[in-house]
Amino acid sequence: METAPCESPSSMAMDARQPRLFLGCRSKVMAVMNADTGQVIPTPVPASVRIFPAQ
Repeated sequence: METAPCESPSSMAMDARQPRLFLGCRSKVMAVMNADTGQVIPTPVPASVRIFPAQ
């Protein structure tokens, strides 16, 4: 599975409602992937961004 621009994924979180996978990467980016299709959403998110669940 292609995860570019994410090199060496090291952590993962899932938003089941969207459905999205958030991949934390050793290349210091966080890639967002469509969990149904496996397609990486093209805009990388800096690894320092924190995402909090909806209340």
